[in-house]
Amino acid sequence: GLFWSTVYSDGRVENYLTYTPGGTVTPVVRFGDVVTSRETLTDAAADLEAGGLRVAGGVNGDYYVVSTGVPLGVVITDGVLRSWAPGYEAVAFRADGTAFVGEPDLTVTMDTGTAICQIAAVNKIRSPGGIYLFTSDFSETTGNTLPGVDVILSTGDDLTVGGLVSATVVEVLEGTQATALSEGQMVLSVNSASDPALAETLRSLAPGSIVSLSVSSDDSAWRDAKEAVGGLYRLLKDGEVQSGLENEFAPRTAVGIRPDGTVILYTVDGRQPGYSIGAMMTMVANRLQELGCTEAMCLDGGGSTTLAATIPGDDGASLIDSPSGGYQRAN
Repeated sequence: GLFWSTVYSDGRVENYLTYTPGGTVTPVVRFGDVVTSRETLTDAAADLEAGGLRVAGGVNGDYYVVSTGVPLGVVITDGVLRSWAPGYEAVAFRADGTAFVGEPDLTVTMDTGTAICQIAAVNKIRSPGGIYLFTSDFSETTGNTLPGVDVILSTGDDLTVGGLVSATVVEVLEGTQATALSEGQMVLSVNSASDPALAETLRSLAPGSIVSLSVSSDDSAWRDAKEAVGGLYRLLKDGEVQSGLENEFAPRTAVGIRPDGTVILYTVDGRQPGYSIGAMMTMVANRLQELGCTEAMCLDGGGSTTLAATIPGDDGASLIDSPSGGYQRAN
């Protein structure tokens, strides 16, 4: 569609898909081969199609650190927690395809038998402030370059919400090196600038000892999440437009949910005068209200904004919108 604001001149071109849970169409979150992978939206669709799926359509996902490719928020696929850090919004899908928006209410805990510690983040770039957990979903290595303590664990279990992982300590390492991440292994890691007690907790683990890792939530919705992807800004909550939103005209990607459960994957093109100048986040929130949504959040925008769909008769998904950079960004 094409719309004009009542205050600002020039047009805005929008594209959106609506999805109704309960049919033969199911939601999928894709993160590539590893969390740090980057690929375009149509390449992601082609990979899914090569795996036997038929892609109806989709949009780009979470904001990410440009230098590393690591998404800011949560990633859950097939019920497995692939990446997580607290403090970000997310959209999640249950096994029946129904969706909800909110900040992931997750607690990741390590139990060594003598000490219980909360994990600061899963598959994120390590910084001072806590114990980080890495799995082979992250990359080939932890990417650490500053002094710290790493504990290599062996386990055959995946990290799931509500699940418990039993792991065996293989080796304890100290130094500035990045530790390799192999299939069937996890790594506990702490920066030396963190609380010395945390480093000592990891340092005291002996090869052969058992460490238990768990992911819990007090929110039953998050215990049921099978797919999830993060975002920075909540646009609508209980039908109300939220405050503190970005006021720059930019390309935007968003997801909204109607009271009947319908999900809208929404984009508005921008930074292309004469075609589409983009929208402020409040404008996107208002537009999703007009489309009947009561819950909504922003995904990554700017040059990342892309929407693809499979047109009836075509063999696969193709780009529908017009990215502001003139090409699809590998996100």
